[in-house]
Amino acid sequence: MSFNSNLLLALYLLVISMTIVLYVAWHFNREVKGLREWFIGYLSAFINITFFICNAVHSEYIFMLVNQITLMGTGFFALKGCCRHIDIKFRIELIAIPMIVIVLSISSYFTIVENNLPVRFFLSSLVSGLFLMAGGLYLRRGSFNAFPFRHLFGLTLIAHGLFNALRSGLFSKGALAILDAISITPTNLILYEQLMITSLLPLGVVLLTNEIISLELRQYAEHDSLTDLYNRRIFLEFLHKNKSLATRLKTPLSLLVLDIDNFKTINDNFGHLVGDEVLIDFARNMQNNLRKEDVIGRMGGEEFAIFLPNISIEAAITFAERLRSMVEAKPVLSSKGQINYTISIGITNIESHTSIEQALDTADSAMYEAKRSGRNRVIYKPINVPCVNHGSFEHSHCLAAANKPQCLTN
Repeated sequence: MSFNSNLLLALYLLVISMTIVLYVAWHFNREVKGLREWFIGYLSAFINITFFICNAVHSEYIFMLVNQITLMGTGFFALKGCCRHIDIKFRIELIAIPMIVIVLSISSYFTIVENNLPVRFFLSSLVSGLFLMAGGLYLRRGSFNAFPFRHLFGLTLIAHGLFNALRSGLFSKGALAILDAISITPTNLILYEQLMITSLLPLGVVLLTNEIISLELRQYAEHDSLTDLYNRRIFLEFLHKNKSLATRLKTPLSLLVLDIDNFKTINDNFGHLVGDEVLIDFARNMQNNLRKEDVIGRMGGEEFAIFLPNISIEAAITFAERLRSMVEAKPVLSSKGQINYTISIGITNIESHTSIEQALDTADSAMYEAKRSGRNRVIYKPINVPCVNHGSFEHSHCLAAANKPQCLTN
């Protein structure tokens, strides 16, 4: 196979520059999984083309070994990087390395016993292509909307892998006739594809890295760093949107404000680290008991809020009581032993005429009334309707009829 020297030199310079780009991307973003493996893959490509251009090894067998190991190594490290990027725990080398060893053994035969370059080229290109396609398919898992650049990078790897796997067919009689008709040789077509993909893959890696960093920044901006719940700002944004939706669809919307009882005592007696463990455990319990459409946020300190779309206020009170009972019955297994704690919950319903500020103030007022009534209880209070709580159980239902509030006590 003879290659156009100018195209080969241009490819060599491009591989050098893109290898440097990937090293810089990895050096400054070591927390991005897969970057190291993708850099090593490009390093393998650099070694491959350096040996090819310089022809530094005069032994055909050694040249074959270096050429095939680096060619298949490029595909292997691309696949390894993809697996690591999406946290696939399976050790892909358990399959890949035996494949590489088998190809090297067959290629050794077709170098020492029977010198057959087309067979060697077919085998190494096929295995490298399969590695690349597998990596691309792994990256395309999950939602495109959530990870668009990851999907596009995966598609690029699949296309490159498919070309690699099939490129030995460019030297068949039928393909040669077609290429001759458009005045291009198979080797030049391979170089053109390599030039294009050598530019696209590092660009894809950089965009993928930027996507990960952007998602992390968004996570930090929208979520509480300790509990991983939505922070106050994002919770209120979602609440505003859901209130508008509930108004249009004429569906109920309930708001709960929750506070951990005697949290200062927990901090004073066990320390702030144990206090953090209580908050984390509470957040985890809440998330595990919410519906997909329910939203919880940390409003500050030990105070949280939940809104429940499309369920009646009676169902919301029952749900809140279940949460209260669950927390009471499930102590935290902290680093300093078992910690028992309880929560107080205030509930209100949000109507079309209700402002979010009114709803929060009313639910907050109901929650403080629950605390004043002895803590570890649920109290419901409608907007702008006074309600008196009695008894030992402890939630009050205030229902308005004919514009005159009627308070029913359980």
